[in-house]
Amino acid sequence: MFAAGFTPTPELAAAVRGHAQAVKDALAAWHASYDYYNFEETPAGASAVLPPASYHRLQKIKASYDPDQAIISAHPVRPVRLLT
Repeated sequence: MFAAGFTPTPELAAAVRGHAQAVKDALAAWHASYDYYNFEETPAGASAVLPPASYHRLQKIKASYDPDQAIISAHPVRPVRLLT
């Protein structure tokens, strides 16, 4: 699901977000275990927007190539070593 809305004034932004959330809530029974990465605009952990196997693979890569977390995104992947 992808929802969008037109907000000609700042005051309407909350109403549009509320309506989009209502649609998302109505479709919750059919929600996958993760969201589509490119459509998730609000910050969320990468585990929320990637399949579990992909997330775990990225954790291992992050631990090997970016253990100090120099690369940060809106959907961060925490290295495996930080989880233990």
